Amino acid sequence: MASSSLSVRILPEPLRSLAFGSITSGYVAIGDPLAHPSRIVHFQNATDEAIYLSWDGINDHFYILSGSFILLDCGTNRGSVASEMAVSQGTQFYIKYASAPSLGGVYISTLYGKE
Repeated sequence: MASSSLSVRILPEPLRSLAFGSITSGYVAIGDPLAHPSRIVHFQNATDEAIYLSWDGINDHFYILSGSFILLDCGTNRGSVASEMAVSQGTQFYIKYASAPSLGGVYISTLYGKE
């Protein structure tokens, strides 16, 4: 029987978003840097064009098609090491367009663990 005082809760950080008109051909920061090491990060492209996602604002790390998403689950199938796997606190995400979007936005949702 598990004690609630020993359990780890999962909590969300505030949603990060950027409307289509603020996305440019050069990298733009989306929201604030991570306030906590995040175990789950969901990147959603709700624009009508593909975008690039970067963790350093210089290099292209992910290409996200229009209307699609990337889900990073750092704790899946990790067993006892799962608490060590996370996207680092302080990480800033950046996006730019592949072709200029004309509607929608880009959203980043994150979840972190807290005892």
